[in-house]
Amino acid sequence: MTRRVPPPHAGGGLHHAGAASDQCREPALTGLAERVEPGQPFWKVAFKIFLVLVFLYFFLGGMAMMSSGLKALGKNPEYNAWKTKKDALRKARETREAAAGGAPAAGAAREEGGTDAEEQRLGPAPPEYRPVVYGVFEYADHPLVGLFLGVLATSVFQSSSFTTSFAVSLVVTTPLTLYQAIPIIMGANIGTSVTNAGVSFTHIRRRDEFERAYGAAIVHDFFNVLTVMVLFPTELIVRHATGKGLLERLSTMMAEGFYTGTPVGQKPTNFIETAVSPVTEGMRALLEDGLWLSHDVANIVLAVLGVVFLFAALILLTKMLRSLVLKRIERFFDRVLFRNAVIAFVVGLVLTSIVQSSSVTTSLLVPLTGAGLLTIYQVFPYTLGANIGTTVTALIASLAAGGDTAVEARTGVALAFSHMLFNIIGTTIWYPLRFVPIETARWYARHAARAKRWAFLYVGIVFFVLPACVLGVYWLLK
Repeated sequence: MTRRVPPPHAGGGLHHAGAASDQCREPALTGLAERVEPGQPFWKVAFKIFLVLVFLYFFLGGMAMMSSGLKALGKNPEYNAWKTKKDALRKARETREAAAGGAPAAGAAREEGGTDAEEQRLGPAPPEYRPVVYGVFEYADHPLVGLFLGVLATSVFQSSSFTTSFAVSLVVTTPLTLYQAIPIIMGANIGTSVTNAGVSFTHIRRRDEFERAYGAAIVHDFFNVLTVMVLFPTELIVRHATGKGLLERLSTMMAEGFYTGTPVGQKPTNFIETAVSPVTEGMRALLEDGLWLSHDVANIVLAVLGVVFLFAALILLTKMLRSLVLKRIERFFDRVLFRNAVIAFVVGLVLTSIVQSSSVTTSLLVPLTGAGLLTIYQVFPYTLGANIGTTVTALIASLAAGGDTAVEARTGVALAFSHMLFNIIGTTIWYPLRFVPIETARWYARHAARAKRWAFLYVGIVFFVLPACVLGVYWLLK
């Protein structure tokens, strides 16, 4: 049974009415009639929708647990203890000053053995991350190595924000320059799409669903790889000819123009992190306080449990979506959220700006594509919007948070602008040529669906083996 062909939509610009292949929904290899239970009562449908929301919550909680555990493993425990004491002393000082009517009472505090003297005894902050993390990032002085380092770090820690923020600190505290940090940001764009590929493996037992889901997952990565293939050599060539790379020059100019030296606005609230924090913090408290596990062991277990939560929730979510009245959901996606490419792009941009994670918002569409509710042509403009949406949030955060010094703050803003420019330029190039990443992803997904080893090989080699080999060879040569 083939799916209907929707009528062409009016309009231009990003809309895909100009290409016949874009207008046609790809054939559904599993018909809707084979997946839908006819005549479901309203209460049953409502209960299943409630379960979908519950499974979605635990999917987000699992992703947060995995990311929190992995990032905590890279943190220096001594820094965490120092920061806890520092925050407690600062809060005590603010409480004391508020009680004194807002006037500092440093002398009285010292007479009481108060917080000022304790802050001095606390000393300077130790390194925020473990020495091994700094040691690995020292190899980023070569642009190509920095590119693969960004891929590997983001794939391992499951967070492009971790890689970006760490690159900022390196530029400020080490000889690493903004020009050398930009390839790390490019690599982080590639590494962040590993989550999508992992999510698609929940469909691996159904060949038709896996083909659709895997194609929707890797089209995000193919877009990033193609953009790197264009902008990475361009950055090197322009720097060789003019003394500054293209993204380096543009992002520096924009940072100097937009950043005044003082924090602007307010750092955005991460609503997803706030919503799932009871799951993450509750599980961490259980592991460390209830089971008395050490800090490192607790974070390893937390990351593993996060993976289990993520995939278990996705499997249950996919099964529940299959049993719902899919025709109504499909009609909602077709006529509202994904009516045309412009709407899909805006939905991806706005939703990711709110959620503050392109990995979350793009991976949510993988099971929907696998279930046949969306096509890869509908997902692609949404993905482009999500890529830009996550950089908008990072830019606002960098403008609001500032830094310890004006140089650090301006560097953070410049890197945020370079991240945004990377995705804007990539969208400008590859949306008109969208058949290249889309058809390449569909072609590889067809082969991966027939021989599953190609799906695993792609993820393993691109995100882990190849970057590790490049770093290993550079370490031997250096």
